[in-house]
Amino acid sequence: GDSAKVNKMFEAIGFKSMSDQNKDQVHEGLLPAFGLTGDNTTIEHIRVQSLPSEHFFLITMEWVKPKSIKNGQELLNKLSISVENVEEAIQKAKDVGMIVKEGAIQTTTLPYYGEVEVGTAYLEEGSNPIEFVAF
Repeated sequence: GDSAKVNKMFEAIGFKSMSDQNKDQVHEGLLPAFGLTGDNTTIEHIRVQSLPSEHFFLITMEWVKPKSIKNGQELLNKLSISVENVEEAIQKAKDVGMIVKEGAIQTTTLPYYGEVEVGTAYLEEGSNPIEFVAF
């Protein structure tokens, strides 16, 4: 995907860049642990960013080669962000270009918290869910 587009989305919902590395700055020392090498792997960009109000950190990567295989597991890897107003958060997500489907806001019951409102948006179709949760 286009990391610049995704990073702009995260900036628009409050994340601040802490560090950016382009392809020529990416360290490849950890790749062998995943069965990869610098010869068979291309990472165009990595950004470390934070949500200062929550002391929360996020890393985005534009991983070009090898292509990620999408088999449904990517929907299990969700990012949940605590918000005061789920409707406002979902509208903002939609306004900045995230994919928001009909019925995106649901009420669910969580252990300890009880009933909470959860709104789900996606960075790309069918993957990378971002949940906005009002506890």
